[in-house]
Amino acid sequence: MALECSIDVLSLSARCINALKAENIILVRDLIKLTPTEIKKIVNIGEKQVSEIQNEVSRVGLALGYAVQPVKQEDEDSRLDIDTEADYVLEAYWWSYKLVNNVSKRHKKFVLAYITAYRDYQDDESECIQLTEMLQLKDKLVEVYRYHPDGEVCVELTIRQEFVNV
Repeated sequence: MALECSIDVLSLSARCINALKAENIILVRDLIKLTPTEIKKIVNIGEKQVSEIQNEVSRVGLALGYAVQPVKQEDEDSRLDIDTEADYVLEAYWWSYKLVNNVSKRHKKFVLAYITAYRDYQDDESECIQLTEMLQLKDKLVEVYRYHPDGEVCVELTIRQEFVNV
């Protein structure tokens, strides 16, 4: 599922689609940024619609409540404005190669997706669920980019773990 797709590609009811569009939530990327609590505050969205949205987003391998960084690669020196403090960093990218003295060398990195999330410290169960969702999202990105036309895509999930001495 491409994050830049319209929410129309999701199998949501007309009520959900209309309510989301009324709040200027047009792209899948815009939708997954929201938490279930934020979605419930939208006019004409109740528990049933929140559940419908969560189920549909989950069905396509995504989850609610994740920040998605816009990717711009205008020139070789451009850098992503990334959240280096995030607990989870999921990145999909591919390399272009250049022939130098008859040797193929990495030339330029093209980032296709960059998703960050903070760990949910409410309890162990919610943290486990969040980790499971990130792993499922990683697997879904691997599946989506398996036949990418520009070559092999790398999908990396980095989990920042802090150790506390007691």
